[in-house]
Amino acid sequence: MGTSGNKVETKESLSLYRESQDPSVSERLVVDHLSLVKRLCWRFHSSGEPQEDLIQAGTIGLIKAIKKFDPELGDSFISFVVPVIVGEIKNYFRDHG
Repeated sequence: MGTSGNKVETKESLSLYRESQDPSVSERLVVDHLSLVKRLCWRFHSSGEPQEDLIQAGTIGLIKAIKKFDPELGDSFISFVVPVIVGEIKNYFRDHG
């Protein structure tokens, strides 16, 4: 599942979360996509900000994306989530710059 796993399972989990709002499903999606958050945060490693803070901001973006994503629209979750995560990291810089 997640970025390195089965896209069908991710889509099914996103559909299940959208229907049930089950926090355990959301938590599983976060865990499955945490490596993506870390990779995106690494782009900003020379910013001088602690990676832990950037990962926290990126994870908030991931959670927001999970809540907003509609799998019925047929879009790729990764295509949707990347700009949301990067946007949340940039918001962190704006708020702490």
